[in-house]
Amino acid sequence: MSKQKTSLRRKIYDHKNSMTHIRAGEIVEESKKERLKEGFREQHKGQFETTERLKRSAYAVAKNNRPYVSYQEYCELQQANGLDIGTCLHSRYAGTAMIDSIAEDMLKILCDSLITNNQRVSIMLDESTTVSRKSCLVVYIRSACPQKKSDESECFAFPLGLVELPSLRSDDITKCTLELLAKHGFTDSYLASNLVGACSDGASVMLGKHSGVLTKLKQKYPKIILWHCMCHRVELAIGDAVKSVPQVNHVKSFLDKLYSIFSQSPKPQRELEESSFRVGENKEGT
Repeated sequence: MSKQKTSLRRKIYDHKNSMTHIRAGEIVEESKKERLKEGFREQHKGQFETTERLKRSAYAVAKNNRPYVSYQEYCELQQANGLDIGTCLHSRYAGTAMIDSIAEDMLKILCDSLITNNQRVSIMLDESTTVSRKSCLVVYIRSACPQKKSDESECFAFPLGLVELPSLRSDDITKCTLELLAKHGFTDSYLASNLVGACSDGASVMLGKHSGVLTKLKQKYPKIILWHCMCHRVELAIGDAVKSVPQVNHVKSFLDKLYSIFSQSPKPQRELEESSFRVGENKEGT
């Protein structure tokens, strides 16, 4: 029995160093390298490079706030310079789709960075009505730069999304806001510990003391600080000041009348421009 065990151990040892075993190991390692995928990637390398060039052009259009039609002009310029950009994806519709895709990826990276670094965030809400008379909600996120934790004064804000509202009831607005935050990875546990503020205009549905949207968020996340937008507060203050000073109404009526006269026809606009030019020359002469 002992001789059989010794013989078996000898065979196992010899098999370890045999060409058959070594070749089998090489085949297993080769299969892990995914040669088929690499070959496919190498075969389409040229198409990937042309798509990258087109995406850079689309990004330049969005980065410089250019109209989407400029994307076609950029493609024509690159072709004139002898750069290979393929034969498709040259229309402004393709450029629009690329810009949307890049924006979605950048938004995901930004949200993931905030969540990974456990950044404190605040939200800014504003409801409005579109041209087609549909109610919508704009949600902004404001936070400190994740890369500069030492400098808390450097903050940035970015639009998280535009949501169509089923109604203007505070419950629906609150629900849509939380669903949008959850969609981008801001979980309830994250918001409970990192949501520090919420800001909106002075609409009663947003800032109502008992059933406003911000009040409902305060009930769900007690740590947040509610804030009435400073710009809206200044506008309300100026409006109240104008109403309390009747003399200002005369100036306002005079300016409205001037605008109605000179904005309806190009002829009065030319005459106004000529008159202002002559007045400027007279001042320089004196």
